[in-house]
Amino acid sequence: MAVRTPGPRQQGRPRWQERLRPLQSDHCLPNALIPKSVNCFSYDDASCLLEVRLYGPYYAHYEDELTYFDSKERENLSYGTLRKVIE
Repeated sequence: MAVRTPGPRQQGRPRWQERLRPLQSDHCLPNALIPKSVNCFSYDDASCLLEVRLYGPYYAHYEDELTYFDSKERENLSYGTLRKVIE
């Protein structure tokens, strides 16, 4: 499954949110976990690999920590957690 959006400033709810939110919900992950600057994403059910491409690098605050996201993030998705894939 891959979803691409036309740009970061489109009107209404981006299509990726409509497809990614149920995936997050099924795995008990908070909606705010994925930044709004998503260009596209793909998810492989067999390997549980979630790949998210952002429009650029991104910093986010989670609890008391500043977290850095590269423009391409690969994560293993499991119930309640995302684990970064180190290449």
